[in-house]
Amino acid sequence: MQALDSKIISNLRFLLIVGVVLIHSGIEMNIPLSQYTVYKFFIEDAIIGTVTRVCVPLFFLFSGYLFFANIEKFSKKVYWEKISKRSKSLFIPYLFYNTFAIILFGTIGLLYPQMQSGATPPVQTWTCNTIISLYWDYGSNLPIVPQFWFIRNLMVMVLVSPIIYYLIKKMGCLGVLIVIGLWIGNVWEFGIPGTMGLSFFILGAYLGLKKISLYNLVCKLKMVGGLYPIGVLFDICTKQFTFNIYIHNVVILLGLIFWIFIVGTLLKKGRMKSNNFLADSAFFIFAMHEPYMGKFKHLCYNILPNLVDSQLLVQFQLIFYYFVIAFIWISILVVLFYSIKKISPKFAIYICGGR
Repeated sequence: MQALDSKIISNLRFLLIVGVVLIHSGIEMNIPLSQYTVYKFFIEDAIIGTVTRVCVPLFFLFSGYLFFANIEKFSKKVYWEKISKRSKSLFIPYLFYNTFAIILFGTIGLLYPQMQSGATPPVQTWTCNTIISLYWDYGSNLPIVPQFWFIRNLMVMVLVSPIIYYLIKKMGCLGVLIVIGLWIGNVWEFGIPGTMGLSFFILGAYLGLKKISLYNLVCKLKMVGGLYPIGVLFDICTKQFTFNIYIHNVVILLGLIFWIFIVGTLLKKGRMKSNNFLADSAFFIFAMHEPYMGKFKHLCYNILPNLVDSQLLVQFQLIFYYFVIAFIWISILVVLFYSIKKISPKFAIYICGGR
């Protein structure tokens, strides 16, 4: 793997996590948000529904690329070495953060049952099967730490990596295109592991096995990636149509090219500086921003000034609250990670999967 590709992945890590947090930062008030067309257009449709949707596919792409980049031949020894490493970087954090959430919400549910809300069932009704489901799928195909569906699906892909390797070796680019085609066609997109995750993990695996530089590839496709801003506008403006899902998925592909090219070019020209601490904090922010952000948002709603009566001004107030709450929450998590790292660097590494 080329040094520039490694820098691109490292520098995008924090920015992509910010994008993931923005996806989950939508305003949750007992008001008809659909009537606020300015907020809906800029926040729900543009940021949450379009621009940030490239973040998770990029993470799957990078995961597949890093997993297969240094493999010459996929032997049993290589497989078990990969399983051993990914158990530390994926499985241990998966257990840690889900167990932490189960204990926290279980304790709150027992001591203060009136505070329990959301999709998690009342703690008094928990059984052994309930606790197991909280680790895997307690509703809507999500574990109790909802964003960890990504880690869960990634672990499944790691387990079936010999099949992915065989598929690429036997079918080459055609196998990759078939899976991507299924995803674009909205076939089994969010299953376990689902075609969305598989598409980009397999694409990354193909590029890694073929020793293809990410930056060199997107440079060749930069004219295609340049269509991304136009595609974003087209995606936003067609949200009300059923065919939008196909446009949306194509725009995500354009976004992959666009953002890797932009960041790579800025790094190459020295216009973007690496920040190792922010890159290191990315996994902690990812792991801790939910399911706790919902409570934090409602706390902020009680502290921030009430919404104004003006139909126009209230929309800009909602947009302002959206960004302020996300910024404050990310800042809190960065400071918390910094404190943990200062007190116990080894523990910080452990809860971030060795990152």
